Amino acid sequence: DWIEACQINEEIAGRRLSKQSWAIAPKIREVDSLLRSDKKAKQIFREVHPELLFWALNGRFPMQKKKKSRAGFDERMEVLNRFCLDATKIVQECCELYKVAVVARDDIVDALVSALVAFKSKGTLNRISAPNEEDGFKLPMEMVYWQPV
Repeated sequence: DWIEACQINEEIAGRRLSKQSWAIAPKIREVDSLLRSDKKAKQIFREVHPELLFWALNGRFPMQKKKKSRAGFDERMEVLNRFCLDATKIVQECCELYKVAVVARDDIVDALVSALVAFKSKGTLNRISAPNEEDGFKLPMEMVYWQPV
């Protein structure tokens, strides 16, 4: 359970797990299992962080506002709209389709920036991690982003 996981993590890493981390653990386990069992998936899948993607798309300047605030949403949408003319429409339609209890607006924006980078980059990605770094299961340990030309 979450409390036991917090205790274990605190012993190993010196801090507890957030509830958000614990909530996504089953999905992380699914992806990890896929990557361990499917060589093609291991070659195709890459890890990204939305704030890193926004940083790169914004000329290597970080977002200034918190993503859950209206100003932060507007700031991120301005960046998305530079690269995807339908970004506002896509986010609006997703927000209408899914209730906030199912998926929050900022999660939709994060998913859109990730999809946009996957599509626009055509596989030309930069990494922030050391080349060829792997975990104990020989899975690549990397975080990538796309730098538009």
